[in-house]
Amino acid sequence: MTRPLLTSAEAGEILNVSAAVDARMCRRRELPCIMLSPRKRRIAPEDLDAFIASRRRG
Repeated sequence: MTRPLLTSAEAGEILNVSAAVDARMCRRRELPCIMLSPRKRRIAPEDLDAFIASRRRG
């Protein structure tokens, strides 16, 4: 079953950062995102999980 795409605000809440920081990470291509329009981004939950896993240390 496919999980719904996350908004920048939802992904930011999971990462404990603001939506602006989340959007900046998308613009810098640090976090994969889907551009619905120039101002609307969505993040696949699988991409967010992979991003979190890649930042894990220890």
